[in-house]
Amino acid sequence: MLELSEKHNTAFIYNIPKLEDDNLYNTSVIVSKGNYKGYYNKIHLTDYEKKFFTNGNKIKVFELDDIKIGAQICFDIWFCEISRQQILNGADILLISANFGSIYTYNISKMRALENAVPVVLCNRIGSEKNKDMDAVFTGKSAVFNKMGEEIGKSVKNKEKIEVKDIEINSIKSNIICSNMLDEIKVHYKC
Repeated sequence: MLELSEKHNTAFIYNIPKLEDDNLYNTSVIVSKGNYKGYYNKIHLTDYEKKFFTNGNKIKVFELDDIKIGAQICFDIWFCEISRQQILNGADILLISANFGSIYTYNISKMRALENAVPVVLCNRIGSEKNKDMDAVFTGKSAVFNKMGEEIGKSVKNKEKIEVKDIEINSIKSNIICSNMLDEIKVHYKC
């Protein structure tokens, strides 16, 4: 992945199971232009994942070419606290890699964009997985949402797709009724 990111002069975020200190984590790895930028261990595990993985315990933001990215994995997006902490830590965009079968994670991702006034990129797998403990179908529905929670382009269900989208990144998080959402967010941490 390092070689590919250097060859194509781009960044990649991909997931792997990572063994660290005798614990197995569901991990996002971030590389950019031939450089390793770090990793994020998934914090919120589903009941099924708890059979295999250990919970991560650090909310992280990664800087890539002056853009700060908050990486999350699937069920993490269900907990607004992670997104909010990433925003307070300077994230300009949230990137979520996922394995979901229902519409809930898709809908929650739209809300995280709107409530934090930042774009959200949601990348979900397709296909199915069946074993003695699980029979799951993954729907796709990957999407990019602008800071108002509006989908940019059309997501596709049950189909692989590669698409390039321009995303407006602003250091000042604002929306149609508030010129500085970050200042409003910080009010709650003073109460």
